[in-house]
Amino acid sequence: MGRNVLDLTGQRFGMLTVLFRLEETKDRYYLWECVCDCGGTIRVPAKNLKRGITTNCGCTPKTAQQLDTREKTITGQRFEKLTAVGPVENQNGKAPERHACDSGETAAAGTAVSKPGQAHRGGWETKNKRCKQLDLTGKRFGRLIAVEATEKRDSKGSVVWLCQCDCGHVAEITADHLMHGNTVSCGCRKQEITESIGDKLTFVEGTCIEWLRSRKHRRDNTSGFRGVYESKNGKWRVAITLKGKRYNCGSYDTFEEAKAVRLAAEKKLHDNFVLAWETWNEFANSTPEWAQDHPFIFEVCRVDGKLVVYAPILDEATGGLQTGGEAEYA
Repeated sequence: MGRNVLDLTGQRFGMLTVLFRLEETKDRYYLWECVCDCGGTIRVPAKNLKRGITTNCGCTPKTAQQLDTREKTITGQRFEKLTAVGPVENQNGKAPERHACDSGETAAAGTAVSKPGQAHRGGWETKNKRCKQLDLTGKRFGRLIAVEATEKRDSKGSVVWLCQCDCGHVAEITADHLMHGNTVSCGCRKQEITESIGDKLTFVEGTCIEWLRSRKHRRDNTSGFRGVYESKNGKWRVAITLKGKRYNCGSYDTFEEAKAVRLAAEKKLHDNFVLAWETWNEFANSTPEWAQDHPFIFEVCRVDGKLVVYAPILDEATGGLQTGGEAEYA
């Protein structure tokens, strides 16, 4: 049985929109195929999407707020009641800036001080309520306009802002998500993108037909070939995923043997899945009445150590149905 994995399909992260999930990697995490606003595509781990580490395909250079603190200085810049007066060194070798407050006090803060909620890290803001958060009132972020700050904070201390969307809805968004471009609407844009994806891609029981047709070799595992992984004991492990379920195809002494088993599994599962769907869909479109009584079926199960595929497909010669065979591996 496969693990329950949070479905990110259609969700938006910065400039990226998630299209579909790829196969599980050797380290047991999933990559997601994403399309960027510029039209490019990129494969990103789910954790990088959810943490805001990757927000575009590489077409947009990092902003000043995203650059490493050692690569820039903000000496002389003013942030609310704070003025950066110069860099200081710490035990980690970084160079945070020392800031002077209008109240006469000074404290060291990272050069990311211009980011909302981070100007007074280290407890300084807690002790000095005179210093305020960055004011976003009236500023536009995509389809959102920041109306007013609430008393809410997220786990990182970022202020939650009440925002008005162009569609008329109101949403509460953190300042970090607004400033980094992770959220640009109340959710209406995500819905529009999800609907447009449905027009371009064909998903059958959670599986993308277009991806199976154009699958490529993977370069993010120990072997460089999709679904083949080197185990700690030196053997080569083979696995394949279909309809969100992962099937183990055994371990083999040589890479070539494992690769051959993987290709056979792809032919039996992936190729037959596409063939069965295309055949069924063509007949269903021409005979809707038949489709209502004959839903698409493609089932995989293990019998006597072998993967068995049951997939009724049309026989062009007789107009009847025929059943798929067995995969010749344990």
